[in-house]
Amino acid sequence: MKTAPDLLDQIAAAAPLAAKLEQIRAGEAVSFEHVVASAQPFLSGIVARGAKHRVWVVCADVRAQETFHNELLQWFPEALFFPALERAQVEGALPDPESSAERLGIVQKLTTAKGRHVVVLTRASLDDEVPTAATLRQLEITLRRATRLDREALLQQLDKAGYEHMPQVTARGQYAVRGGILDVFSFHHALPVRIELFDDEIESIREFDLDSQISVNHLDVCTLLLGEAASEKTSCRLSDLIADHDLTIDADASWFAARVRIVDASEGTGIGTSGEVTAEDADDADNADNAERMAAKEPQSSSVSSASSASSAVGSIVPVLGEDYSTAFFDHGLGQFEAGDFVVDAVKRERFFSQLREWREGGWRVHVFCNNEGEIERLHDLVPPVEADPITFTVGTLAAGFTFPAAKIAVLSDAELFGRYRNTRARRIALRRARDQATRVQIDFSELNDDDYVV
Repeated sequence: MKTAPDLLDQIAAAAPLAAKLEQIRAGEAVSFEHVVASAQPFLSGIVARGAKHRVWVVCADVRAQETFHNELLQWFPEALFFPALERAQVEGALPDPESSAERLGIVQKLTTAKGRHVVVLTRASLDDEVPTAATLRQLEITLRRATRLDREALLQQLDKAGYEHMPQVTARGQYAVRGGILDVFSFHHALPVRIELFDDEIESIREFDLDSQISVNHLDVCTLLLGEAASEKTSCRLSDLIADHDLTIDADASWFAARVRIVDASEGTGIGTSGEVTAEDADDADNADNAERMAAKEPQSSSVSSASSASSAVGSIVPVLGEDYSTAFFDHGLGQFEAGDFVVDAVKRERFFSQLREWREGGWRVHVFCNNEGEIERLHDLVPPVEADPITFTVGTLAAGFTFPAAKIAVLSDAELFGRYRNTRARRIALRRARDQATRVQIDFSELNDDDYVV
């Protein structure tokens, strides 16, 4: 079974895409036109692989950002999600501390850490006020394991910075001391840290769970911020942190300043978000035959008949001449399967098998991403062996597939075939984050007294 990076390599090796990747490495501005939304995270992953510095991916809104980030995690598990600034529903309401800490933590990482970091954000977030790099450097203290620490001096700094001395840490901006153990919950951390001292030497640094107080991760280095997000200090717009050597990607968000633009339409036309026009609107096309050959993505070629038939399944589509289809990604045209359709609906199932046969006879490579090994085994049982054997199955969580005619590659997702996870993954992650936030807010150990009963 091949892994996901193999698919990245296969598509990146296609001549039209490889040429544009070389342009990006040379510092040129590049546009990828007619890239269906489901393929945009994948293409961004290919582009980001060649970056040596930070990569900024800008989405149109929060919903697009959630979906994009969820899909990008398949190719870049370390991709960062920059939460949008919350608008208070009630006057005087405080911002969510989890989102504020996550935002500050990402800003701190982007301004201090070296190397490549991929961050996904909304276009509106570019104008958000954040601490400057110089401000963060003035506020941060770096602690390293196996180095000496003046505990009393650190405690004085925490007090001066507004940290609250508590018997037990329960919220950000607090610290607790028990003998040679110092617990600190910095303003930008997702979890508090426990620093154990042997005399004046840092013996260990561990992150621990706020509720169970159990250590969850060992660290060699940690950074504490002496000030709550530097809210009263010098700030700048988030976009001001973007350096000249950083790679900027516009994911269909109309961010024209980006060096790389990935759009579902054409750069040179005023076509809508789909980038498609009907035959009646294609006045610039010489004739219908030329337009149909463009829709097939490879003029005069019969080997991509499956891709053109998949596109035509959506409707009678005729692209305008002059648009760039060399690196276009399209929907596979199989439509959506409701739960159980793949098993009980013989018509839809046979149409799927017929498409697999066309791809196989046309020399296409088919990749299917399944949620687990069980789904892979089930598909093997349902698909005829002659069609299933050439398919590359990979365990992964893609919400939707796509086709890339330039490399004759089709990517499918079990979420579409079985109808089990469709349209729920982004929402599930968002709900899980909200549930975790609510749970942490409700638990406050400072309200417990000696001899209280705890269930």
